Amino acid sequence: MRFRLFFCMMLSVLAFGVASASAEPLLRGVVMDEGQKGLPGVAISAWDGERVYRALTD
Repeated sequence: MRFRLFFCMMLSVLAFGVASASAEPLLRGVVMDEGQKGLPGVAISAWDGERVYRALTD
C-alpha cells in the first residue's frame, strides 16, 4: 500500500514537472515593412491578461 501511494505521488509530481517545463511562453510572428521585407530589431509586447511578454524580432 505504501509503495502504491509513493508511486502515484511521484508519478503526479513528475508529470506536473514535465508539463510545466514545456509551457514556456513563445511569441511567434512576422513584422514586415510596406515592401513586405522583414524588420529586425523591432520590440514587441504582448499581453495575455495576466503577464506581459516582450520580444525582439531577429
